[in-house]
Amino acid sequence: MLLGVLIFLFFVLAVSYVIWMLLRLCLSFPVTVVEQLSATDSLRRASMLSSGTRGRIFVLYLLGMVLGWVLAVGVAVPAFIGLALIPGLKGPQHSETLGMAMMFVYYGATFAVQAFTKPIYGIALTLFYFDQRIRKEGFDIEWMMHQAGMVAPPPPAAEALPWLPPSLVRNPASGIQSANPSASTEIIVETAIAPRASQQDEAMAMPPAGEQR
Repeated sequence: MLLGVLIFLFFVLAVSYVIWMLLRLCLSFPVTVVEQLSATDSLRRASMLSSGTRGRIFVLYLLGMVLGWVLAVGVAVPAFIGLALIPGLKGPQHSETLGMAMMFVYYGATFAVQAFTKPIYGIALTLFYFDQRIRKEGFDIEWMMHQAGMVAPPPPAAEALPWLPPSLVRNPASGIQSANPSASTEIIVETAIAPRASQQDEAMAMPPAGEQR
């Protein structure tokens, strides 16, 4: 008796822990897709975003399970009635065949209903993700500022030479190949542009030919 009670308590605690972790980390998929974070960072950020809305997410899963069960029963019951009215399946000799046919119909209806209702979870979780970002981070205001051009864009990356193979990227000062090809490429670009800039400055400083005496 005591062992049975302990097993029951362990089962209840395990199920509760699984549900709690599901509600805590359920937003990690939209976080990974939208923000392009790593797996560890996505789990950490999903735990932060789901705080305060896990009750609503639990209601979502509960309603989804009820909806799937109701639709599966609604599809399977008419099929059961149709199978029971088939004259060739009546009688005790066909009871096993009728039972297998009903089981096949029920599992087929459950699979079809789940195939149509499962995407609802992904859509709803994505909506919860953006809702939490709006509530906690003011994502809607940030988005409107971006659209209005009130937020400065990130600085552009340094100019590189795509036609230059990495094996030929060398430091102009020492002639030694650099361990960081992008840094060496930037040095080459700067050394190539610097003489042109100095020539342009000298040309601007010289007076026109008509003004010389």
